[in-house]
Amino acid sequence: MEDKRHGLASVAVIVTALLLTPLMIFTALPNMFFGFDEDDLLWLIAVSSVLHQQDLDSMSAADIRQFCTSRLTVDPLLEGAALKVEIGKIAPEQLMDQLGFDDEARIWAGVLYEVLSESDALEKYRDHFDIPPPSYEGDTSGGGSITPGGSGSSGDNAIDISAFISPNTKNNLDLAAYAIQAWENGWGYVWGTYGNVLTQSLFDYKLQQYPDGVGKYADFIRNNWLNRRTADCVGLIKGYGWLDASSLEIKYGTNGMPDYGVNQMYQSATESGTMDAMPDIVGLAVWKQGHIGGYIGNGYVIEAMGTKYGVVKTELSKRSWSGWRRS
Repeated sequence: MEDKRHGLASVAVIVTALLLTPLMIFTALPNMFFGFDEDDLLWLIAVSSVLHQQDLDSMSAADIRQFCTSRLTVDPLLEGAALKVEIGKIAPEQLMDQLGFDDEARIWAGVLYEVLSESDALEKYRDHFDIPPPSYEGDTSGGGSITPGGSGSSGDNAIDISAFISPNTKNNLDLAAYAIQAWENGWGYVWGTYGNVLTQSLFDYKLQQYPDGVGKYADFIRNNWLNRRTADCVGLIKGYGWLDASSLEIKYGTNGMPDYGVNQMYQSATESGTMDAMPDIVGLAVWKQGHIGGYIGNGYVIEAMGTKYGVVKTELSKRSWSGWRRS
C-alpha cells in the first residue's frame, strides 16, 4: 500500500512538472485569457498540452494563441468599425472530439486537468495571467519635444497611398509613410480605435465599451476628435496592416494582421531587441510596457500618444523606449 501511495505521488509530481512548461507558455499570453473562467483555462492548458505532446518545437505561443482564438465567436457591428466578441463555455469532450483525441489522449488530458485543479498553480502564477488595467489616457512618460499633428494639406480624413513604394505589400517603409500621414493630418486618440473616422455611432459604442476609459474623456473627445480619424497606439500600426489598398478602407482583421494588444505585438515579433542594439531602419516599431510607436528615421518616432495629444512626433532617445521589433 505504501509503495502504491509513493507511486501515485511520483506520477503526480511528474505530471505537475510536465505542466510547468506549457503553463509558462500560457503566462506569456495574458491577453488571450480575458473572459475565460478558471475551469476553462485549466482545460485549455490540459488539452493543449496533450495536443502538442509536450513538443516545444510545435507548442509555440503563436500556436496556443491560434488554438485559443479558434474558440471565440465574433459578431461585427457598426459596419465593421467595432466588434462584439463572445467567449462561450468550453465543452471539453466536444473540444477533444473536434481535435480527434483517442481514449489515451482523453485520459491524459483528464489527468492533467485534475492535477492542475487540485494544485495552486493558477494562484501561484496569477500575476502572469491577470491583465493590468490599461492607461486609457495613453503614455506621456519620458521627455523631449512633442510635435503635434495637423499640418497636412490633404485633408484630416484623407488616406493617400500614391507615394507608397508597394501599396499591395505590407512593408516597413510604407508603414512609416502611413504613420507620418496620420500625424500630418492630425489624427486623434481614442482607446480601442484603429484609424477609422470617429463617427457618432462609433463614439457611442466606445463609450459603452469603455465607460471609465473613454467616458472619462468624453467631453474632450467630443470637442476635439469627433468626425476625425482616431487610433490608439497599437491601433495606429494595426490600421496600416488592415488598410485595403484598393478601397482605402481599414478592414478589421484583414491582410494577415492579428488583433494584437501592445505587448502581444512585441512578443510576436520575428526579430526584436533592446534599444542599445536597435538598427537604424525606418519603419521599425519601438516598444515599452503598454505602449508602441513607429520609427520614421533621423531619430524621430510617430506615436498615438494619448487622448489629449493625438498622433504626435517625438524624439526617439527621450521617450524611455525599452525595445524595438519588426515582423
